[in-house]
Amino acid sequence: MADISPENKRLAEYMKPEAQERLAAVLPSERILLLPHCLRDSQRCQADNTKHGLACKGCLPDCAIHRLRREALELGYSEVCVAPGGTLVLELLAQRKPRGIVAVACYKELEMGLEAVTKMEQKPDWEMPAAVIIPLSKDGCVDTEVDVERVLEVIRLQAEPEAMPYTLPLETIPAAEPEPMEDRDATLWSRVWGDEYWADLVSPLFYSIFNRMLSVDAVAGVLQVMGLSDIGERPLFKLYRGHIYFNASILRDIFEHVPQALRSDTLLSVLPPQEAEEARRAPFRRMRRLIGELRLYLLDRDGLIFRNYRRLEIYIPQLLSRLGELDKLDLGQASNEELLNYFSQTQQLGVTHLQLIRWGLVLHNLSLYHLLRYALQQWCDDDGTLLARLLTGLPDNKTTEANRMLWELAQAALASPAVAAIFRQAEPEAVFGQLSRSAEGQRFILRISHFLAAYGHRSVTRDVSSPRWEDNPGLVISLLKGYVTASEGFDLQVMETHQAHQREAATRQVLAMLSGPKRALFKILLDYTHHYMTFREKQRFYLDMIFLRWRRVFLEIGQRFRERELISIAEDVFFLRLDEIVQVIRQGVDKALVAEWIARRKEEYASYGQGLPPTFVRGGMGFEAFDIPPGSTWLRGLGVSPGYVTAPARVISDLAQSHLLKPGEILVAVNADPGWTPLFVTAGGVVLETGGMLSHGAIVSREYGIPAVTGVRHATRQLHSGQCITVDGKNGVVSWA
Repeated sequence: MADISPENKRLAEYMKPEAQERLAAVLPSERILLLPHCLRDSQRCQADNTKHGLACKGCLPDCAIHRLRREALELGYSEVCVAPGGTLVLELLAQRKPRGIVAVACYKELEMGLEAVTKMEQKPDWEMPAAVIIPLSKDGCVDTEVDVERVLEVIRLQAEPEAMPYTLPLETIPAAEPEPMEDRDATLWSRVWGDEYWADLVSPLFYSIFNRMLSVDAVAGVLQVMGLSDIGERPLFKLYRGHIYFNASILRDIFEHVPQALRSDTLLSVLPPQEAEEARRAPFRRMRRLIGELRLYLLDRDGLIFRNYRRLEIYIPQLLSRLGELDKLDLGQASNEELLNYFSQTQQLGVTHLQLIRWGLVLHNLSLYHLLRYALQQWCDDDGTLLARLLTGLPDNKTTEANRMLWELAQAALASPAVAAIFRQAEPEAVFGQLSRSAEGQRFILRISHFLAAYGHRSVTRDVSSPRWEDNPGLVISLLKGYVTASEGFDLQVMETHQAHQREAATRQVLAMLSGPKRALFKILLDYTHHYMTFREKQRFYLDMIFLRWRRVFLEIGQRFRERELISIAEDVFFLRLDEIVQVIRQGVDKALVAEWIARRKEEYASYGQGLPPTFVRGGMGFEAFDIPPGSTWLRGLGVSPGYVTAPARVISDLAQSHLLKPGEILVAVNADPGWTPLFVTAGGVVLETGGMLSHGAIVSREYGIPAVTGVRHATRQLHSGQCITVDGKNGVVSWA
């Protein structure tokens, strides 16, 4: 740090260790970072100058502004302002009223800023924030410098917890980004990639835990191992209106490492049309991709395509054993610190899981699918029909396994006239009560309990705020009621056998069309594609077990907070972030402040659930890839499972309504997490507002051979139950007369 000259002595108080201690006591979400405009590289910086300051694009990985900005945002700072002058900063402070400030500037600007902020204390609603200042090490009007590592140390300051026998990794990413005066972010953000892997409405607690794990341990980890860390230097995710968006500039750069022939419309649909066309024409960075594959071989051999799916099989028994050990803890009798320790250990299991499966999920699953698709197009003139048949009826799919077990449970109900009559005649909420009145019914309840012991960790979304089947067995009852009604004239086993035969026949058809090296390559490619199609469903099945433990421990913490009258119901805990929960437990937080956090976030969460936000966002403005003309009798999405069906629609907004779906009807829903897929067994077709070619809904639709279209914006609003619609699963069109 630069020496403090006599004229700068009034700044000294804000450079001392005491100032850092005061800042450390402030949550990152209540801090802002102030950086000077002159830190930019005047020759290479591509950032735009706006009335709100410099809009960083992350164009230079070694740029001080980029590095400091990214670190602050990942830690959860409420604002990073790169300002050309003090007026903008003062306006920002007056609006945000932060409790903590980290400021970088020259001595003159720091002195002027301190004087102005001090005068603000005269305002009745202003409280002097904790502040730490770092002077520039090289002053001037342009191309100034600062000790970046020193600033990073200050940005990362956090209060030390009491001495503990373990260290809890506190995630401090905000659950919801504050709405800015006007979004200063010029980055293009895409919801399409999020729809593929994380399409749920996100609770503050889950986002504060899982976002950093997914972005750092999964995606950024892949890029780092493959030597593409410069791509991953930019923020990967953005939370906008309760949904996950992916940085489209990163996607564009990644596509340059994909051969041009594999850059299909489906792959490029994550970008708006203009950006997609630019990505399609971008040159293939062949050498860098080869170097990346070599680095993978040298640095993480478990991630290799011929090892990753096998490594998952070895990992699963280890995970189950570890979960069994952790489950020995009686959460109801554990101390608060034991609960935090329990979560810390289950969180580490999640990190280990993501670090293992990231290759199969992020790289191999996607690459193999598009390579197989391209090979079939080139060698067999396939329009997607053969591809779908080759991926249907796959064995060892954990999602369809759960559906099959549920179906068998329904067949057991049908085998008992008394039990079957209850399911047919009673409303779902009354089924358990009526079953409990007879010995036969009680035996069937025991069978349901056995099913829940094996599959009760499944849910309608991955978010920990969402009840699991074990929390709400009524969801399973509703599914069973639908199965019992649909079983007449329908046999799941016959359907699955038929789909397997379809796959085998398609395989023989392709092999008959090929010879020599093409034939050998096709067999290898198909085998690995099968492995990684089921890989995705399998890893998610076991990841859900970890999420279940997170939900259990936080519900226990929520119950304790309720008993302390900090929150109204235990489920309110999901509207707190992890760092806030830890602070409440270890340091205490004013009850009124907790109530304010929860009330505001619950209101936002409810409003975000009214409909999906726009597909793309840039500069705070949402937009779509294309518009549907008013009065149109069709909707467009992504055809993920070919076929053509005309039938009545059934709009389902809640899995508790699942029994309303009649055999052959077209399921219309917002999203289809694995917990929704039992409905696919009897559906004639599927229309979803979210999801891509490799989403759970797409994979299971192909498994059952039913036409499906995903990414159909506002489908649940435009369509209504009973309406006769046509689903074209090949071309991605939903139409009606």
